[in-house]
Amino acid sequence: MYFRLVRFISLDLIYEWHWISLPGLFPGLNFLISCWYTREQQNRRVAWFFSGATLSGAFGGLLAFGIRHMAGVGGKSGWAWMLVFFLQI
Repeated sequence: MYFRLVRFISLDLIYEWHWISLPGLFPGLNFLISCWYTREQQNRRVAWFFSGATLSGAFGGLLAFGIRHMAGVGGKSGWAWMLVFFLQI
């Protein structure tokens, strides 16, 4: 019982930390880009960053849908296939 409670509390804290730190991600990365690159180079870097974020949001759902429907393929569950895909990269 204690292990389940500790595990739940730690997962809840990780989840809360994710939502606390997420709003500062885009402004913080834009600030770092502005410190590192010149004004002429910033436009292209920020455009690539926002394009990558948009594409990852678009294709992340498709990837999750495909992995969810791979349950039972090859005797593995869906989450095991996710590990196979992402550990190969």
